[in-house]
Amino acid sequence: MRAYRPISKFSHNGKSLQAILNNHETYLSKRDIRKTSISWTKQHRADLDWADLSGVNLSGVNLSDAGLFGANLSEANLDHADLSDAWLSKADLMKADLTEANLSHAILSDASLSGAVLRKVNLSDADLSGADLIDADLRDAYLKNANLIDVDLTCAEVSHANLTHSNLSDADLSGACLRSVNLSGADLRRCTLIGADLTGAELSGVCLDEANLSGWIIKGISCSHIIRGKGKEVLRYKPREFEKKYMQMDKLSDFILNIPCNETAYYIGKFIAQSINNVMGSFTIDLKGIEALSNNDTKFVFNIYDDVFFKEKRGALETKAKDALNEFFSHKSVEREDDHFKDVVEEATGRTLRLRTSMPIPLTPLEVVPKEIQDRLVEYYIKLGKVGESIREIVSSIFG
Repeated sequence: MRAYRPISKFSHNGKSLQAILNNHETYLSKRDIRKTSISWTKQHRADLDWADLSGVNLSGVNLSDAGLFGANLSEANLDHADLSDAWLSKADLMKADLTEANLSHAILSDASLSGAVLRKVNLSDADLSGADLIDADLRDAYLKNANLIDVDLTCAEVSHANLTHSNLSDADLSGACLRSVNLSGADLRRCTLIGADLTGAELSGVCLDEANLSGWIIKGISCSHIIRGKGKEVLRYKPREFEKKYMQMDKLSDFILNIPCNETAYYIGKFIAQSINNVMGSFTIDLKGIEALSNNDTKFVFNIYDDVFFKEKRGALETKAKDALNEFFSHKSVEREDDHFKDVVEEATGRTLRLRTSMPIPLTPLEVVPKEIQDRLVEYYIKLGKVGESIREIVSSIFG
């Protein structure tokens, strides 16, 4: 069992923590405050912003509505603590024990919870946007209506957790254990689920627009329907139909276009995929990534989600579409379009797009990280003029 440091060792703003808490008429032992209740009114809430409470034993403490902005609670014992409505933004909770703690309505934006124990924790309606939950243990956690936008749950253990109606847009759940998780009604737009294990999960009502599902495991999941697009279109599935359609994520198609690997090339790939989806009338294909093969050759890799398209039309994509696009770009320089494409993308996305590139040298892949991209690709075509129109015409002539 971990030996927690006594609370008498801690001070904040020149005062001992013992004295601060005593001002709230709270009895504390010299060793710890196990099973102690610390309470105050909202008008006299405890101000512990930036306090150093690392390693302290706060088991069972009542810290509801406390101000703990930027506080250091790393490796602290907070099991069964009441932190409801507490302000813990930017707090350091690395490896803290929060087993069965109450964090409902708490603000944990940009907090560090890496390696924290959050088993059976109540995080309903909590704001965890931008939080670091890498390697955290969230088994049996309750996260209904939680805000998990842009959260990092890489390799986290989240099995049996309740995430109904939670917002996980832009979250990174790469390699996360999500077995038997309830994600019904959750927002998973642009979520990264690479290698995530969702065996036995409930996915009815989720939105997966632009999510990266490469290598995810969805054996035995339940999904009666998903929500797609800005218009919230409902796509319904028979038992096991969703699993059969989405489980095989190794259906890939790739081809090489004779254009430089840059930001413009990335959006060309997105336009190609979106044009095919428009023609097919369903979410059939998505751009997986691009890679520079030389100064003027870019490899495009696509995920294909439709079995019929993969079996019957992949060949046309890799030959006819590739040849027609290369013919078009042989007369249309992509390099001269860079600034125009960038301006259009920034304008269309309200300047909420982040682009992160690796070193711009030959044979180095371009890494592009879209964030909060709006569903306005049709408008992109119009603003891009002949480039967008030509891509759409080429795709329509082959797959229409």
